[in-house]
Amino acid sequence: MKTHLIRGVAFLIALILWGCEDFLSIKQDQTMAVPHTGADLQALLDYALLANNEYTGLGEIATDDYYLEDAIWASLTVQYKEYYGWEKVPVNVLHWRSTYNKVTHFNTVIDLIDEVSYDNSSIERDQLLGAAVFFRAYAFYMLTQVFTKPYDPIKAETQPGVVLRLTADVNAESTRSTLEDTYGQIIKDLNTAVALLSLDKQRYPTRPTKQAAYGMLARLYLSMGNYEQAGLYADSCLKMGYEMMDFNSLPKNTPYPFERFNSEVIFFSTILGDVNLVPSRAKVDSVLFDMYMPDDLRKQLFFTLNTDGSYFFSGNFNPVNSSTLFNGITSAEVLLIRAECNARQNNLNGAWQDLNEIMKHRFANEHVINGLNQDETVRFILDERRRELAFRGLRWEDIRRLAADDRYAVTLVRIVDGQEIKLTPADQLDFAFLIPLEVIELTGIKQN
Repeated sequence: MKTHLIRGVAFLIALILWGCEDFLSIKQDQTMAVPHTGADLQALLDYALLANNEYTGLGEIATDDYYLEDAIWASLTVQYKEYYGWEKVPVNVLHWRSTYNKVTHFNTVIDLIDEVSYDNSSIERDQLLGAAVFFRAYAFYMLTQVFTKPYDPIKAETQPGVVLRLTADVNAESTRSTLEDTYGQIIKDLNTAVALLSLDKQRYPTRPTKQAAYGMLARLYLSMGNYEQAGLYADSCLKMGYEMMDFNSLPKNTPYPFERFNSEVIFFSTILGDVNLVPSRAKVDSVLFDMYMPDDLRKQLFFTLNTDGSYFFSGNFNPVNSSTLFNGITSAEVLLIRAECNARQNNLNGAWQDLNEIMKHRFANEHVINGLNQDETVRFILDERRRELAFRGLRWEDIRRLAADDRYAVTLVRIVDGQEIKLTPADQLDFAFLIPLEVIELTGIKQN
């Protein structure tokens, strides 16, 4: 298998080194044909176009962050109309293949980790393996958010998870694990990443760090409803140091005012929302827009006025006029995770402290949160997640995890050509996008 694998990645490495030279300042070695060194494997992981970008955006397509006007909806292909209306139909194979291509890419590094030489054998090897398993866990997590039902500890042992491909061997059989085993593998990979990755901050946030692994564990456990573990990992992440941008210092009324690798980004990645989320098509939902107070600077920085009086989202930390949206880990997100976990465990002072840390960097005037009871604090944090994390794919994750809680569950509603389409909390608990037909026919795995 080693010979087959090395031959299979030889051309890929040459292509990667050529394509990412400007992006990550990696020197090109045109004489390299096969991976021989740790630097060769680092080049594979530094191919950010594949490793960090364009994870499936199906989750964001399904949210209530935006709406499509009837004329725009009518212009969509049948599949994208179906995604918009939460119809249970097999999705385009690209939404599956693109992320599994990433998994194979990361498995290539893992499979070759002990087949190459290193300048410093233990340190360099550990960093590479830690980064590769982080990326693999990240890819598996993204797949679970669209191709499995929401995590339920009672049902997870019997519900299907994703295909856990743990080798780059294309001949390995594809079978679906249980949902419990899927989350267990993600946790295992992230814990390995925590153990192996260094404390040092990387030059670019496209490279995973120990802090990013802590942040991802916090996000993962939040999605599982395990608030104790999510809070502990969020705390570990924040104790490593973080920065917050003062939105008062940013230029107003300027489309895409945020830098790609700004100081709040702990780990950088993007999702691709395809035609549904192109800014010229996706109108910001009025309910979301009205959630911002007049002196909330995000109202100006996140949204830009269209000529028809509607708004489009311009607060992308991937500042491009496209449907490729930032969905990485930020210090503000982790603060909100810790705040919610503290609130749910009735540590209200701790929750208010983290909320006020966010408020002082987001408002033109002073806003102090205190004196709320537990339920009011949790509700405020959930609303603040909507405001702070809009158009990052995380709204879909929140909708899924809250569907089983009558206090915080929401019913999603679309109005299409005068007809109302709903996705109730009960529907959400039973919802997963259908796996592409090509995948089912090729592998024989169970459909959702």
